[in-house]
Amino acid sequence: MRRWFFQNLIRLNSGTPDRHGLPMPTHRFGEAHPTISGRILDRLQHGAITPKPNIDSLDGDTVRFVDGTSVQADVVVYCTGYKITFPFFDEDLLAAPENHIELYRRVFHPRSRTCSSSGCCSRLAP
Repeated sequence: MRRWFFQNLIRLNSGTPDRHGLPMPTHRFGEAHPTISGRILDRLQHGAITPKPNIDSLDGDTVRFVDGTSVQADVVVYCTGYKITFPFFDEDLLAAPENHIELYRRVFHPRSRTCSSSGCCSRLAP
């Protein structure tokens, strides 16, 4: 009863994902971790972001998608969810065996010799 109530409350408040150009979930409400963003629907409605399907290939600055469309892009933000895969990269360059990847090792270009970083720590709790 609770699941039905919250599912309908959210649908009445925001609509269904396909209304915003997103794919419909392949699972029932509450059967997977939710995507939580206080601004994503607003940004979708105002055209600040455009959802795209999976990447088929990368060719220079051209990104080709599985639906046959392509765009020129400066940066690709790859949101993988909970199964990390990079099917468009050679596994020697980038892989996540057993869904594990140390992203902190990928902050700088692998051939860069003049990288430095600085950090800042603050006390969050007593």
